[in-house]
Formats: sequence, C-alpha cells, structure tokens
Amino acid sequence: MEFDIELAGGTLPEISTRATLLELADSYPLDRYVVTHRIRVEADAHPHSHPVLTLNAAHQREPLPLLAQLIHEEMHWALMTQGGGVAARRALLETLQIRFPGMPVARPDGSGDITSTYFHIAVCAMEFDVLTRLVGAGDAEKLVRERAMRFYGAVYDLVLCQQPDILTILAEWGGEAFWVHPGCPEQTTGE
Repeated sequence: MEFDIELAGGTLPEISTRATLLELADSYPLDRYVVTHRIRVEADAHPHSHPVLTLNAAHQREPLPLLAQLIHEEMHWALMTQGGGVAARRALLETLQIRFPGMPVARPDGSGDITSTYFHIAVCAMEFDVLTRLVGAGDAEKLVRERAMRFYGAVYDLVLCQQPDILTILAEWGGEAFWVHPGCPEQTTGE
C-alpha cells in the first residue's frame, strides 16, 4: 500500500506523522479501505477530506489515533464516491434524519450543521466498522469513545449504540459494505 504524502511545511511533526502513516500502511491491509492515496500533512490543520485528504500532526507518534483520523477522512471519500451522486446522498440524508430525529448539531456533539451532522452518522459508522476490522472490537470502541470526548460526541454515541441499524441503512443505500474494497486481505489483528 502506497500513499502520496505531501508535507505542508516540512516540519518535524509533519515528518514524524508521515513516518507513522507509512508504518500503518505496512502494518494493516489499508487497501481495502482507501479511496484516495493522496494525503497532505499540515501540522496544525483541522483534518478534512476534500479536496485533498488532510491530516494534522496531533497523533504523530500515536499510531491508532492517527489510523482513526485517516480512516474517518477516507470514509468521507467512500461516501462521496458511492454511485448515485447528489440525489442519492440526499435520499440517504433523509433516511438518517427520519430514523434518528433530533440529533444535536452544535459542536462538539454534532458537526456544526444538520447536513454535516447526519452525514457524519454514516461516516462515523463506517469508520467504526473499519477500525473493528483492522484492530478488533475492543480497541475500535476505545478509539471511538476517545474521539467522542473531543468532537462529534452525540454522533459517536449514536454509532456505538445503533451501529447495526446504521450499517443496514448504508447497505440498503449503497450496497453491502460498499466502503470495503473486495479482493484485498481482511483483518490482520484483533479479537
């Protein structure tokens, strides 16, 4: 698995983050879960998926939290590239709003607006699924609980309680586990 990693400033934290990303690529079958191989590391950036997947250096020496950050942003790519385009994503959004009404949208419980918060239900459920496949259920839950203490708290809490229902909605919308690419090795560690 190879990434095209760009460093925003070439700082030591960015270099360290790149090294940890490369170690993760050597340690886990990330090909199954990666949509974009182009990654920008910008020391103090807010991680985001588009137009270029951008990670910060907050977890430069913490492989599992960095893995969670990477997988979260990759799941945005998986959701955005799934067939059907804007109309299909709008239908998914409506389904999630009907099934899980009244989600808090203000940060840190939500994502800041209603559309992003409901899309984060899908992204975070896929993230939890992938982390479970990669590191096992216990470590995946620990990572998600840690992330919930900093951002998307209500979204991650919902995912921890309702993940099977959310994954069923996603499978009905985009196909069974569309965020997992077939033909690559499955989990390498875990429970």
